[in-house]
Amino acid sequence: MTDTHSQEDDSPKEHPFLYYGKAAEKIIPVTAASSNPSTALNLLCYQTKHSSTLYGDNMHQQSIIEPLWEDKLSDIEDHRATVPISTPPPADSWYAIFFKTPLVPVSRGKQWHVVFSYTMAFLMVAIMSGEFMMNHELSGEFFEFDPFNFMIGPSAQTLIQSGARYPPCMRNTTAMPPEEQYICFSQPYEANGHAGIKDNNNQPDLPDFNNPRQSLCSLQHVCGMGGFLRPSVPDQTFRFITPLFVHAGLVPLLCNIAGLLTIGRSLERVTNAVRMLIIYFVAGTFGHIFGGNFVPITKLAAGSSPAVLGLAGCLLVDFALTWRFITKPKRHFVKLLLVTGLCFTMGLMPGVDNVSHVGGFLAGLLIGAICIPPAHGITRRGTLYLWMVRFAALSILITMHVVLSNRFFDRDYHYCPLCRYISCMPLNGSCRLDKT
Repeated sequence: MTDTHSQEDDSPKEHPFLYYGKAAEKIIPVTAASSNPSTALNLLCYQTKHSSTLYGDNMHQQSIIEPLWEDKLSDIEDHRATVPISTPPPADSWYAIFFKTPLVPVSRGKQWHVVFSYTMAFLMVAIMSGEFMMNHELSGEFFEFDPFNFMIGPSAQTLIQSGARYPPCMRNTTAMPPEEQYICFSQPYEANGHAGIKDNNNQPDLPDFNNPRQSLCSLQHVCGMGGFLRPSVPDQTFRFITPLFVHAGLVPLLCNIAGLLTIGRSLERVTNAVRMLIIYFVAGTFGHIFGGNFVPITKLAAGSSPAVLGLAGCLLVDFALTWRFITKPKRHFVKLLLVTGLCFTMGLMPGVDNVSHVGGFLAGLLIGAICIPPAHGITRRGTLYLWMVRFAALSILITMHVVLSNRFFDRDYHYCPLCRYISCMPLNGSCRLDKT
Protein backbone atom coordinates (compact mmCIF):
# COMPACT_ATOMS: atom_id res chain seq x y z
CA MET A 1 0.00 0.00 0.00
CA THR A 2 1.40 3.40 -0.98
CA ASP A 3 2.09 5.83 1.91
CA THR A 4 -0.29 8.71 1.34
CA HIS A 5 1.96 11.12 3.26
CA SER A 6 5.33 10.16 1.73
CA GLN A 7 5.70 13.58 0.09
CA GLU A 8 5.36 15.54 3.35
CA ASP A 9 8.26 17.15 5.19
CA ASP A 10 9.25 14.82 8.05
CA SER A 11 11.52 17.32 9.83
CA PRO A 12 10.53 18.10 13.42
CA LYS A 13 8.44 21.25 13.88
CA GLU A 14 7.56 23.12 17.05
CA HIS A 15 3.99 22.33 18.07
CA PRO A 16 2.34 22.40 21.50
CA PHE A 17 0.85 18.93 20.97
CA LEU A 18 4.10 17.29 19.83
CA TYR A 19 7.20 16.07 21.58
CA TYR A 20 10.61 15.04 20.18
CA GLY A 21 12.41 11.86 21.14
CA LYS A 22 16.19 11.53 20.84
CA ALA A 23 16.02 8.50 18.59
CA ALA A 24 12.62 9.24 17.11
CA GLU A 25 12.21 8.78 13.38
CA LYS A 26 9.22 11.10 13.33
CA ILE A 27 7.46 13.60 15.53
CA ILE A 28 5.72 11.77 18.36
CA PRO A 29 2.37 13.15 19.66
CA VAL A 30 2.37 13.38 23.45
CA THR A 31 -1.36 13.90 23.59
CA ALA A 32 -3.97 14.95 21.10
CA ALA A 33 -6.46 15.86 23.80
CA SER A 34 -4.73 18.56 25.81
CA SER A 35 -1.68 20.82 25.64
CA ASN A 36 -1.18 20.46 29.39
CA PRO A 37 2.06 18.43 29.86
CA SER A 38 0.73 17.06 33.15
CA THR A 39 -1.89 15.15 31.22
CA ALA A 40 0.81 13.41 29.21
CA LEU A 41 2.21 11.71 32.30
CA ASN A 42 -0.95 9.68 32.51
CA LEU A 43 -0.49 8.34 28.95
CA LEU A 44 1.86 5.75 27.49
CA CYS A 45 3.80 7.61 24.80
CA TYR A 46 5.60 5.54 22.20
CA GLN A 47 7.64 5.93 19.04
CA THR A 48 6.44 4.55 15.73
CA LYS A 49 8.15 3.37 12.56
CA HIS A 50 5.01 4.10 10.55
CA SER A 51 4.45 7.58 11.93
CA SER A 52 3.34 8.79 8.53
CA THR A 53 -0.06 7.29 9.30
CA LEU A 54 -0.44 8.97 12.71
CA TYR A 55 -2.76 11.70 11.47
CA GLY A 56 -4.28 9.91 8.49
CA ASP A 57 -7.32 7.72 8.14
CA ASN A 58 -5.16 4.60 8.41
CA MET A 59 -4.18 5.14 12.03
CA HIS A 60 -4.83 1.44 12.70
CA GLN A 61 -1.71 0.63 10.64
CA GLN A 62 0.69 2.18 13.10
CA SER A 63 2.88 -0.19 15.08
CA ILE A 64 3.87 0.99 18.53
CA ILE A 65 7.45 0.36 19.67
CA GLU A 66 10.07 1.75 22.02
CA PRO A 67 8.97 4.12 24.79
CA LEU A 68 10.07 7.73 24.84
CA TRP A 69 13.33 8.59 26.52
CA GLU A 70 13.26 8.95 30.29
CA ASP A 71 14.93 12.37 30.31
CA LYS A 72 12.16 13.87 28.19
CA LEU A 73 9.46 12.55 30.50
CA SER A 74 11.33 14.00 33.46
CA ASP A 75 11.25 17.38 31.70
CA ILE A 76 7.47 17.14 31.48
CA GLU A 77 7.27 16.25 35.17
CA ASP A 78 9.42 19.27 36.08
CA HIS A 79 7.10 21.50 34.06
CA ARG A 80 4.07 20.05 35.79
CA ALA A 81 5.54 20.94 39.17
CA THR A 82 5.45 24.60 38.19
CA VAL A 83 1.77 24.56 37.13
CA PRO A 84 -0.68 25.35 39.98
CA ILE A 85 -3.42 22.73 40.25
CA SER A 86 -6.80 23.60 41.84
CA THR A 87 -7.92 20.56 43.81
CA PRO A 88 -11.63 20.45 44.76
CA PRO A 89 -12.45 19.47 48.35
CA PRO A 90 -13.03 15.74 48.87
CA ALA A 91 -16.64 14.58 48.65
CA ASP A 92 -16.54 13.48 52.29
CA SER A 93 -15.09 16.71 53.71
CA TRP A 94 -17.07 18.83 56.17
CA TYR A 95 -17.43 21.57 53.57
CA ALA A 96 -18.73 19.21 50.90
CA ILE A 97 -21.20 17.55 53.25
CA PHE A 98 -22.55 20.83 54.62
CA PHE A 99 -22.71 22.87 51.42
CA LYS A 100 -22.61 20.45 48.48
CA THR A 101 -24.55 17.41 49.69
CA PRO A 102 -28.38 17.61 49.64
CA LEU A 103 -30.34 17.08 52.84
CA VAL A 104 -31.67 13.85 51.33
CA PRO A 105 -28.40 12.44 49.92
CA VAL A 106 -29.64 9.01 48.80
CA SER A 107 -31.75 8.99 45.64
CA ARG A 108 -34.80 6.74 45.23
CA GLY A 109 -34.32 6.40 41.48
CA LYS A 110 -37.14 8.58 40.20
CA GLN A 111 -36.90 12.29 40.98
CA TRP A 112 -40.32 13.91 41.40
CA HIS A 113 -41.07 17.46 40.35
CA VAL A 114 -41.28 20.04 43.15
CA VAL A 115 -44.85 21.35 43.10
CA PHE A 116 -46.21 21.49 46.64
CA SER A 117 -43.32 23.44 48.19
CA TYR A 118 -43.50 26.23 45.62
CA THR A 119 -47.29 26.36 45.83
CA MET A 120 -47.26 26.73 49.62
CA ALA A 121 -44.58 29.44 49.46
CA PHE A 122 -46.74 31.40 47.01
CA LEU A 123 -49.85 31.03 49.22
CA MET A 124 -47.91 32.23 52.28
CA VAL A 125 -46.85 35.41 50.50
CA ALA A 126 -50.36 36.03 49.14
CA ILE A 127 -52.03 35.60 52.55
CA MET A 128 -49.40 37.78 54.24
CA SER A 129 -50.28 40.51 51.75
CA GLY A 130 -53.94 40.09 52.69
CA GLU A 131 -53.05 40.48 56.37
CA PHE A 132 -51.37 43.80 55.67
CA MET A 133 -54.40 45.00 53.73
CA MET A 134 -56.72 43.97 56.55
CA ASN A 135 -54.53 45.71 59.12
CA HIS A 136 -54.71 48.87 57.02
CA GLU A 137 -58.51 48.60 57.04
CA LEU A 138 -58.53 48.19 60.82
CA SER A 139 -55.96 50.73 61.96
CA GLY A 140 -54.95 52.76 58.90
CA GLU A 141 -51.43 51.25 58.91
CA PHE A 142 -49.97 48.25 57.12
CA PHE A 143 -47.61 47.44 60.01
CA GLU A 144 -48.50 47.57 63.68
CA PHE A 145 -46.50 50.17 65.61
CA ASP A 146 -48.63 50.66 68.74
CA PRO A 147 -47.82 48.27 70.29
CA PHE A 148 -44.90 47.57 67.99
CA ASN A 149 -44.88 44.15 66.35
CA PHE A 150 -41.25 43.02 66.48
CA MET A 151 -41.96 40.51 63.73
CA ILE A 152 -42.75 43.44 61.38
CA GLY A 153 -46.35 42.48 60.88
CA PRO A 154 -49.98 43.29 61.66
CA SER A 155 -51.75 43.61 64.99
CA ALA A 156 -53.02 40.77 67.16
CA GLN A 157 -56.58 41.69 66.17
CA THR A 158 -55.71 41.22 62.51
CA LEU A 159 -54.00 37.90 63.19
CA ILE A 160 -57.06 36.62 65.05
CA GLN A 161 -59.38 37.61 62.23
CA SER A 162 -56.99 36.10 59.68
CA GLY A 163 -57.18 32.65 61.27
CA ALA A 164 -54.47 32.45 63.93
CA ARG A 165 -54.85 29.82 66.64
CA TYR A 166 -56.77 31.52 69.44
CA PRO A 167 -58.43 29.16 71.98
CA PRO A 168 -61.26 31.54 73.05
CA CYS A 169 -62.52 31.35 69.44
CA MET A 170 -62.35 27.55 69.46
CA ARG A 171 -63.90 26.53 72.78
CA ASN A 172 -65.63 27.92 75.83
CA THR A 173 -63.21 29.47 78.29
CA THR A 174 -63.55 31.23 81.61
CA ALA A 175 -60.94 33.77 80.52
CA MET A 176 -63.11 35.09 77.68
CA PRO A 177 -66.73 33.93 78.02
CA PRO A 178 -68.69 34.29 74.77
CA GLU A 179 -71.51 36.12 76.56
CA GLU A 180 -69.30 39.06 77.49
CA GLN A 181 -68.59 42.18 75.43
CA TYR A 182 -65.05 43.12 74.43
CA ILE A 183 -63.29 46.21 73.13
CA CYS A 184 -62.65 45.82 69.43
CA PHE A 185 -61.95 47.72 66.24
CA SER A 186 -64.61 48.25 63.64
CA GLN A 187 -64.86 45.13 61.54
CA PRO A 188 -63.04 45.41 58.20
CA TYR A 189 -65.87 43.57 56.45
CA GLU A 190 -69.53 43.52 57.33
CA ALA A 191 -71.69 40.42 57.18
CA ASN A 192 -72.96 41.35 53.70
CA GLY A 193 -69.41 41.33 52.35
CA HIS A 194 -69.06 45.10 51.81
CA ALA A 195 -66.13 47.10 53.13
CA GLY A 196 -66.28 48.25 56.72
CA ILE A 197 -67.43 51.65 57.92
CA LYS A 198 -65.18 54.60 57.05
CA ASP A 199 -65.21 58.25 58.09
CA ASN A 200 -65.44 61.32 55.84
CA ASN A 201 -61.72 61.09 55.02
CA ASN A 202 -62.13 57.53 53.72
CA GLN A 203 -60.25 56.16 56.72
CA PRO A 204 -61.38 53.21 58.88
CA ASP A 205 -63.89 54.34 61.46
CA LEU A 206 -62.09 53.42 64.68
CA PRO A 207 -64.11 52.90 67.85
CA ASP A 208 -65.00 55.84 70.03
CA PHE A 209 -64.13 54.72 73.51
CA ASN A 210 -66.40 57.41 74.93
CA ASN A 211 -69.30 55.61 73.27
CA PRO A 212 -69.67 52.18 74.96
CA ARG A 213 -71.91 50.85 72.19
CA GLN A 214 -69.32 51.52 69.51
CA SER A 215 -66.29 50.38 71.52
CA LEU A 216 -67.70 46.98 72.50
CA CYS A 217 -68.53 43.92 70.44
CA SER A 218 -69.19 40.24 70.96
CA LEU A 219 -66.59 37.50 70.99
CA GLN A 220 -67.62 36.16 67.60
CA HIS A 221 -66.99 39.61 66.11
CA VAL A 222 -63.55 39.63 67.71
CA CYS A 223 -62.84 36.24 66.16
CA GLY A 224 -64.28 37.01 62.73
CA MET A 225 -63.87 34.22 60.14
CA GLY A 226 -67.66 33.97 59.72
CA GLY A 227 -68.48 33.91 63.43
CA PHE A 228 -69.98 30.91 65.27
CA LEU A 229 -72.84 28.62 64.36
CA ARG A 230 -74.36 29.59 67.72
CA PRO A 231 -73.27 32.96 69.17
CA SER A 232 -72.77 31.49 72.64
CA VAL A 233 -70.64 28.51 71.54
CA PRO A 234 -67.16 29.15 70.06
CA ASP A 235 -66.61 26.42 67.50
CA GLN A 236 -63.83 27.49 65.15
CA THR A 237 -61.86 24.25 65.36
CA PHE A 238 -60.47 24.92 61.88
CA ARG A 239 -57.98 27.22 63.61
CA PHE A 240 -55.72 24.20 64.02
CA ILE A 241 -55.20 24.30 60.23
CA THR A 242 -55.51 27.96 59.23
CA PRO A 243 -52.46 29.07 61.29
CA LEU A 244 -50.30 27.20 58.79
CA PHE A 245 -51.13 29.93 56.26
CA VAL A 246 -50.99 32.93 58.63
CA HIS A 247 -47.79 34.58 59.87
CA ALA A 248 -47.17 37.15 62.57
CA GLY A 249 -44.90 39.22 60.31
CA LEU A 250 -42.26 39.31 57.62
CA VAL A 251 -39.56 37.78 59.84
CA PRO A 252 -41.30 34.44 60.49
CA LEU A 253 -42.64 34.43 56.93
CA LEU A 254 -39.16 34.62 55.40
CA CYS A 255 -37.77 32.08 57.86
CA ASN A 256 -40.54 29.57 57.12
CA ILE A 257 -40.28 30.02 53.36
CA ALA A 258 -36.52 29.47 53.58
CA GLY A 259 -37.04 26.34 55.67
CA LEU A 260 -39.78 25.04 53.38
CA LEU A 261 -37.77 25.53 50.20
CA THR A 262 -34.59 24.14 51.76
CA ILE A 263 -36.02 21.06 53.46
CA GLY A 264 -39.27 20.64 51.54
CA ARG A 265 -37.74 20.55 48.07
CA SER A 266 -35.26 17.83 49.06
CA LEU A 267 -38.02 15.68 50.54
CA GLU A 268 -40.51 16.28 47.75
CA ARG A 269 -38.05 15.06 45.13
CA VAL A 270 -38.00 11.60 46.77
CA THR A 271 -41.57 11.43 48.11
CA ASN A 272 -43.82 13.29 45.56
CA ALA A 273 -46.27 16.16 46.08
CA VAL A 274 -49.09 14.04 47.56
CA ARG A 275 -46.94 12.60 50.33
CA MET A 276 -45.49 16.03 51.00
CA LEU A 277 -49.00 17.44 51.41
CA ILE A 278 -49.85 14.70 53.93
CA ILE A 279 -46.62 15.17 55.89
CA TYR A 280 -46.92 18.95 55.92
CA PHE A 281 -50.51 19.24 57.11
CA VAL A 282 -50.47 16.29 59.53
CA ALA A 283 -47.32 17.58 61.24
CA GLY A 284 -48.49 21.21 61.21
CA THR A 285 -51.98 20.47 62.52
CA PHE A 286 -50.73 18.16 65.23
CA GLY A 287 -48.13 20.75 66.22
CA HIS A 288 -50.81 23.37 66.84
CA ILE A 289 -52.96 20.86 68.76
CA PHE A 290 -49.94 20.00 70.88
CA GLY A 291 -49.09 23.64 71.50
CA GLY A 292 -52.68 24.54 72.38
CA ASN A 293 -52.55 22.10 75.29
CA PHE A 294 -49.53 23.61 77.03
CA VAL A 295 -49.71 27.39 76.58
CA PRO A 296 -51.94 30.01 78.26
CA ILE A 297 -55.51 29.97 77.02
CA THR A 298 -55.38 33.51 75.66
CA LYS A 299 -52.09 33.12 73.78
CA LEU A 300 -52.49 33.29 70.02
CA ALA A 301 -50.18 31.46 67.64
CA ALA A 302 -49.65 31.63 63.91
CA GLY A 303 -47.17 30.30 61.39
CA SER A 304 -46.24 27.22 59.41
CA SER A 305 -43.15 26.54 61.51
CA PRO A 306 -44.63 23.39 63.17
CA ALA A 307 -45.01 21.92 59.68
CA VAL A 308 -41.42 22.90 58.81
CA LEU A 309 -40.23 21.17 61.99
CA GLY A 310 -42.22 18.15 60.90
CA LEU A 311 -40.23 18.12 57.67
CA ALA A 312 -37.04 18.28 59.75
CA GLY A 313 -38.26 15.22 61.65
CA CYS A 314 -38.74 13.44 58.33
CA LEU A 315 -35.10 14.16 57.48
CA LEU A 316 -34.04 12.17 60.54
CA VAL A 317 -36.31 9.30 59.50
CA ASP A 318 -34.75 9.36 56.04
CA PHE A 319 -31.30 9.27 57.63
CA ALA A 320 -32.30 6.25 59.73
CA LEU A 321 -33.40 4.43 56.56
CA THR A 322 -30.37 5.30 54.42
CA TRP A 323 -27.37 5.89 56.69
CA ARG A 324 -25.63 2.73 55.45
CA PHE A 325 -25.43 4.25 51.98
CA ILE A 326 -24.22 7.71 53.05
CA THR A 327 -20.58 8.79 52.92
CA LYS A 328 -19.49 9.87 56.40
CA PRO A 329 -22.94 9.36 58.01
CA LYS A 330 -21.86 10.88 61.33
CA ARG A 331 -21.02 14.19 59.66
CA HIS A 332 -24.31 14.19 57.78
CA PHE A 333 -26.13 13.48 61.06
CA VAL A 334 -24.43 16.49 62.65
CA LYS A 335 -25.64 18.58 59.72
CA LEU A 336 -29.25 17.44 60.28
CA LEU A 337 -29.00 18.21 64.00
CA LEU A 338 -27.76 21.73 63.26
CA VAL A 339 -30.62 22.34 60.81
CA THR A 340 -33.16 21.10 63.38
CA GLY A 341 -31.56 23.13 66.16
CA LEU A 342 -31.70 26.28 64.03
CA CYS A 343 -35.43 25.75 63.47
CA PHE A 344 -36.03 25.40 67.21
CA THR A 345 -33.93 28.49 67.89
CA MET A 346 -36.23 30.54 65.68
CA GLY A 347 -39.02 29.54 68.06
CA LEU A 348 -37.52 31.75 70.76
CA MET A 349 -38.53 34.87 68.86
CA PRO A 350 -41.41 36.93 70.30
CA GLY A 351 -44.82 35.77 69.19
CA VAL A 352 -43.65 32.32 68.08
CA ASP A 353 -44.89 29.18 69.85
CA ASN A 354 -41.96 26.81 70.29
CA VAL A 355 -44.17 24.27 72.06
CA SER A 356 -45.99 23.80 68.76
CA HIS A 357 -42.58 23.24 67.17
CA VAL A 358 -42.01 20.32 69.53
CA GLY A 359 -45.37 18.82 68.57
CA GLY A 360 -44.71 19.29 64.87
CA PHE A 361 -41.29 17.66 65.18
CA LEU A 362 -42.72 14.63 67.01
CA ALA A 363 -45.46 14.28 64.40
CA GLY A 364 -42.83 14.56 61.66
CA LEU A 365 -40.94 11.60 63.10
CA LEU A 366 -44.11 9.50 63.15
CA ILE A 367 -45.57 10.52 59.80
CA GLY A 368 -42.11 10.26 58.26
CA ALA A 369 -41.90 6.62 59.32
CA ILE A 370 -45.16 6.09 57.42
CA CYS A 371 -44.53 8.12 54.26
CA ILE A 372 -40.77 8.13 53.61
CA PRO A 373 -39.94 5.37 51.07
CA PRO A 374 -36.94 3.07 51.62
CA ALA A 375 -33.86 3.83 49.55
CA HIS A 376 -33.31 0.42 47.96
CA GLY A 377 -35.16 -2.81 47.45
CA ILE A 378 -35.50 -4.61 50.76
CA THR A 379 -35.94 -8.25 51.61
CA ARG A 380 -39.22 -9.88 52.44
CA ARG A 381 -38.38 -9.80 56.13
CA GLY A 382 -37.35 -6.15 55.87
CA THR A 383 -40.65 -5.31 54.21
CA LEU A 384 -42.50 -7.00 57.07
CA TYR A 385 -40.53 -5.02 59.67
CA LEU A 386 -41.13 -1.78 57.76
CA TRP A 387 -44.89 -2.25 57.74
CA MET A 388 -44.85 -3.15 61.44
CA VAL A 389 -43.05 0.12 62.18
CA ARG A 390 -45.50 2.04 60.00
CA PHE A 391 -48.49 0.49 61.76
CA ALA A 392 -47.03 1.30 65.18
CA ALA A 393 -46.25 4.90 64.15
CA LEU A 394 -49.76 5.40 62.78
CA SER A 395 -51.31 3.99 65.97
CA ILE A 396 -49.23 6.28 68.19
CA LEU A 397 -50.01 9.32 66.05
CA ILE A 398 -53.78 8.69 66.09
CA THR A 399 -53.77 8.01 69.84
CA MET A 400 -51.86 11.20 70.64
CA HIS A 401 -54.12 13.20 68.32
CA VAL A 402 -57.30 11.94 70.03
CA VAL A 403 -55.97 12.37 73.57
CA LEU A 404 -54.63 15.90 73.03
CA SER A 405 -57.74 17.01 71.13
CA ASN A 406 -60.02 15.82 73.95
CA ARG A 407 -57.79 17.50 76.51
CA PHE A 408 -57.85 20.78 74.60
CA PHE A 409 -61.65 20.89 74.56
CA ASP A 410 -61.90 19.86 78.21
CA ARG A 411 -63.21 22.88 80.09
CA ASP A 412 -61.12 22.09 83.18
CA TYR A 413 -57.77 21.65 81.43
CA HIS A 414 -54.71 23.44 82.86
CA TYR A 415 -51.77 24.72 80.87
CA CYS A 416 -48.11 24.18 81.70
CA PRO A 417 -46.70 27.32 83.42
CA LEU A 418 -43.06 26.36 82.87
CA CYS A 419 -43.60 25.58 79.19
CA ARG A 420 -43.53 29.29 78.41
CA TYR A 421 -39.75 29.22 78.83
CA ILE A 422 -39.54 26.91 75.81
CA SER A 423 -41.04 29.64 73.64
CA CYS A 424 -39.08 32.65 74.81
CA MET A 425 -35.85 33.82 76.36
CA PRO A 426 -36.39 35.29 79.84
CA LEU A 427 -35.13 38.75 78.85
CA ASN A 428 -36.87 42.07 79.56
CA GLY A 429 -39.95 40.31 80.87
CA SER A 430 -40.70 38.63 77.54
CA CYS A 431 -41.91 35.47 79.32
CA ARG A 432 -44.50 37.14 81.54
CA LEU A 433 -47.86 35.43 81.54
CA ASP A 434 -49.70 38.61 80.68
CA LYS A 435 -47.82 38.91 77.39
CA THR A 436 -49.05 37.15 74.26
